[in-house]
Amino acid sequence: MAGYGAGVSRWYAILVSLLVCGSVLWPLSNHLRDEKVDGFPLSWYPMFRGTRPEIERPRHVVGIHEDGHEVAIPYNYWASGGFNQGRNQLTRIINLGTERREELCEQIARRVRKRRKRRDRGIVEIQIVRSQFDRVEYFRDGITEPRRRKVYTSCPVKASED
Repeated sequence: MAGYGAGVSRWYAILVSLLVCGSVLWPLSNHLRDEKVDGFPLSWYPMFRGTRPEIERPRHVVGIHEDGHEVAIPYNYWASGGFNQGRNQLTRIINLGTERREELCEQIARRVRKRRKRRDRGIVEIQIVRSQFDRVEYFRDGITEPRRRKVYTSCPVKASED
């Protein structure tokens, strides 16, 4: 009896090992084909091989300093999750209308005032915006100024609570 159980366990271990090794090596078979196949669950990130638009139109938040220069306000000033969650929350709030955008702007202004980070010192205004950037100019030529900008809402960063 003991020999029978040990033999089954051995063949089971061999089978599981072969399946694991096969699943690890399976994506290599894609390189042997003339036409590459991509799909779940063995994807090789098609989002990076697709064409991107020449003009990017991100929605984001900027802080305006007293002297006029601006800084990007990080997503964690309005979102508790990661970057994509923050981006999606911002888009949703923008689409909810003026009242909700103004509430968010004031919330961000309060956090800028309370956090007292070096980047935040001197910020007098918060803007929720949608900018247009030329990707080639931005990355190749270093032109980081937006071509156009739509300001959805803006609010002051008050010196103290009223």
